[in-house]
Amino acid sequence: MAAVEEPILSRLDRLDNIIKKLEEVRGGDHSPKTSTASSETLTSDGQVSSLDFSPRSMEKHCRPIEDVISETEHKGTLIERLVNVENRVLNVCLQLEAELEMMKKKKEEENFNLKNKLAHNK
Repeated sequence: MAAVEEPILSRLDRLDNIIKKLEEVRGGDHSPKTSTASSETLTSDGQVSSLDFSPRSMEKHCRPIEDVISETEHKGTLIERLVNVENRVLNVCLQLEAELEMMKKKKEEENFNLKNKLAHNK
């Protein structure tokens, strides 16, 4: 039985959404140029319309070139999106490392203070 590989755009969208959720949980600033599943765009008469660019909605039919261009303008090229997600992953990792280091130092200070208290009480 052959394994079906998920399309790269779907994988990138999934990673982007995971990073977005992590950034929200972390309270960090996420890039304004995220590749969201849907976006707003102007129609030919200047009205705002919501276009669904989610992989699920787009896989089942051919898309007009205008939609593809609009999506690329909004989200960026595949390489730009990949670089963006990589940078965001790096930023979340750096934040986590900094927090872990702060927690480690705080714990060491607490242990040091506790040892000093115990030494003075003897």
